[in-house]
Amino acid sequence: MALVYVRFATISALLVLYSCSSLRTTEKMVQVEEPLPPKVFTLPAGTRFSVRIPKPVSSSRYGTGSTIEGELAAPIAAFGETIAPRGTPVIAVVSDSTAGATVNGLAEIALRATQLRMNGGVLLNISTDEPRFYAPERPVREILTVDVSSAGATGIEGARNGPAVIPAECLVGFRLRNPVQVSVNR
Repeated sequence: MALVYVRFATISALLVLYSCSSLRTTEKMVQVEEPLPPKVFTLPAGTRFSVRIPKPVSSSRYGTGSTIEGELAAPIAAFGETIAPRGTPVIAVVSDSTAGATVNGLAEIALRATQLRMNGGVLLNISTDEPRFYAPERPVREILTVDVSSAGATGIEGARNGPAVIPAECLVGFRLRNPVQVSVNR
């Protein structure tokens, strides 16, 4: 009787396999488009762009090393492609800031653009020239003072000039110092 069960089990298994293989299967061909690889461009040194500074930047409030943020006033385009659209955030650093000087000098502030925040939040490091802004010239008052403790020595003291200010909504022009490689998704 054990032999009968084995044969029956073998025949049953073969019938199941045969019936499964004879079933018609329908397969749909789905074509998946792979994204195109990004295009890589090199922006040459000397490429110019303008940045809109949204709030005033003053040499009396922003010291050397302070970070400010602006946005591209116009797109950066090269080779028929828009590399960075208008409004792309630009991060800049105050590269030099001096308060109002006495008799001989004026206050000044200089900026250097350091990064573009590209689509997707990717930061692109850049190096630019450093445009400088100076305080308006004001007449310097010379005041004659007498210092009694030094046996009547005299000196000249100059009034300080005001700070250098980049006004709100000012367009600041920058120029790339070095070539920059940029990947642009298609």
